[in-house]
Amino acid sequence: MPQTLTVIRNPKSVRAQSTRFGLNKTERKQAAQIAKNQIRLRSETKQRPWLYPKTTYSELKHNKTFFLFGGDGTNGLLNLAKGDDSIYHPNGGQLPRDAPGACREGQQIRLQALTHRCILSGDGPNKNTMVRLIMFSYPTDTTSLTEDDILLNPTGTGAEQSWPRIFLSKNTVNNKGIKYLLDRTYQVSGPPSGAVADAGTGEETNWGLSGVRTFSFNKYFKNGRRIKYVENPNGDDSPTPAVENYGMFIIAYGSGVTPEGEGCGRLEMLGNMKFKDL
Repeated sequence: MPQTLTVIRNPKSVRAQSTRFGLNKTERKQAAQIAKNQIRLRSETKQRPWLYPKTTYSELKHNKTFFLFGGDGTNGLLNLAKGDDSIYHPNGGQLPRDAPGACREGQQIRLQALTHRCILSGDGPNKNTMVRLIMFSYPTDTTSLTEDDILLNPTGTGAEQSWPRIFLSKNTVNNKGIKYLLDRTYQVSGPPSGAVADAGTGEETNWGLSGVRTFSFNKYFKNGRRIKYVENPNGDDSPTPAVENYGMFIIAYGSGVTPEGEGCGRLEMLGNMKFKDL
């Protein structure tokens, strides 16, 4: 805005008075923030859904843990490739590591939410199966993570014995740069049907022997979280985030008399990553 100079003369003094029109410093900051918020709110929300257990059943193992995401830097929940498919349909055969979704346009996104709709059921005699889900962030350059990086395991429990891992505290003093985002435990609910083992074979099936529970495991980011992706020196784009990726750690528990490692339930999951190309 141009500056106007007014000169006022009188017999005793000559005084120059300057008048500036426009926004002051605080108002300019407020206007910029309003503009950013409007761009964020009006821009398209994109999705990259995925399925687990892909094309086959996933059987939970009693008192055993596994990384669905996050075992290493490339198997992350945030893997996302470039493309123009704004609604990417779930791939029943591959997780984001192998099918990162062709729906990102630039080198960064604003992550809005990670949503997961799950079905949990018991298996055989394990009618009250529990499952614990932990979502965490970790540096992308991590080569491998172990159970001890996530949980504080006790010692001295005896040969081939272990305290129920589902109750263990998270390892917040790890040296891998892991930070925790969500930690939830769910248990099968609903009475069993009363079905019994087949009299001829003695085999038990999952159907009718346990309750079934649906639940949501969601993480929302207020105003979004900026995620940058790697662009290699040769110009090739990578679906891996530049700084940190997200992982998901799963712990199952059947019953106190179930042998460790025995199948104790099933978990099916429909996940979705919602983001804006900003």
